[in-house]
Amino acid sequence: MSDKKSNILAVLLDVKERNELQVDDKLIRECYELQKKFQFDPNRNTVEKMRELVEASLDKEGEQ
Repeated sequence: MSDKKSNILAVLLDVKERNELQVDDKLIRECYELQKKFQFDPNRNTVEKMRELVEASLDKEGEQ
């Protein structure tokens, strides 16, 4: 993991902790990776893919 990537992800996770947000760290990592992967793709549909990640995470939580 590069330092820059590590720092950005660390900031996202720190913001979550400081604000006491009930968001799974895995979801934050997956969303970060998705955004990074598609940020320069002109045909990206990142919003839809993020929605799918969030819905899958919510469904998983609902099953527990």
